[in-house]
Amino acid sequence: MAERVLTLSQPQIKRNEPVPVAVQSYWGMVRRRLVRDKITMFALGLLIFMVVISLASPWIGTHLLGFDPTSTDLLSRNQPPTWATDAWPLFQSFTQSCQNNAHCDWAQWGHILQSAAAGIGQCFTNGAPCHWMGTDDAGRDVLTRGVYGGRISLR
Repeated sequence: MAERVLTLSQPQIKRNEPVPVAVQSYWGMVRRRLVRDKITMFALGLLIFMVVISLASPWIGTHLLGFDPTSTDLLSRNQPPTWATDAWPLFQSFTQSCQNNAHCDWAQWGHILQSAAAGIGQCFTNGAPCHWMGTDDAGRDVLTRGVYGGRISLR
């Protein structure tokens, strides 16, 4: 009967044999560290999103938002955001409760969010374009001007 020998130690490497080592270039290590960092990847994604939005601002302004950043409409100047038309008085009463009392009345937030959601729903059901962020003193759409402003920042 043959005997079996069980060894618990690792096999010995002969000194003459080369040891395989994973070689990585400097830029490969940098890329690997950047890809592993979640905050860096989030910031990179946000930067790419902002650049794409800025480059596509002429299409977004005319097709999605429906406004020209330079056209003025004095009849609709200083308009609040469309979604906040009903929610704004509720929000002002909330801020007054925070300033006058020692605590804020957080129970009002449910009503504020419901009225804001109703305003957003009106934007989608209404056929006319909505001013998502309101209008300025000259009646220009603030969101369209902000999207176009990203193009200036890229220069």
